[in-house]
Amino acid sequence: MPKAKSPREAAARALCRRDGHLENITFEGRPMWESFLPVVDTVLAAAPSFSPTEDDVSLLAAAVEKLRGRSTDPMPDTTSRIAWKLEDLRERMSATTTTKAKE
Repeated sequence: MPKAKSPREAAARALCRRDGHLENITFEGRPMWESFLPVVDTVLAAAPSFSPTEDDVSLLAAAVEKLRGRSTDPMPDTTSRIAWKLEDLRERMSATTTTKAKE
């Protein structure tokens, strides 16, 4: 798989693969993944309005721990990446809360 140039491209390529298409086949004169950009743009336009709460993070963390507790985690690498990103999100949320408290 070619390296994605941006999160937007990575998301479009992921949607393309999820729908069972080869990313780089030609569709209407362009790579197939580009036909998914309007969907990605819609999601990204809505994303700024989403601000995760500590409850959101805790719920996701509980799901990760449940996966880790299985004898056969279907996606161990993915579970580890999600756990790392959750910890990063918690740290950023904590830093934001601390900064706002100082203001």
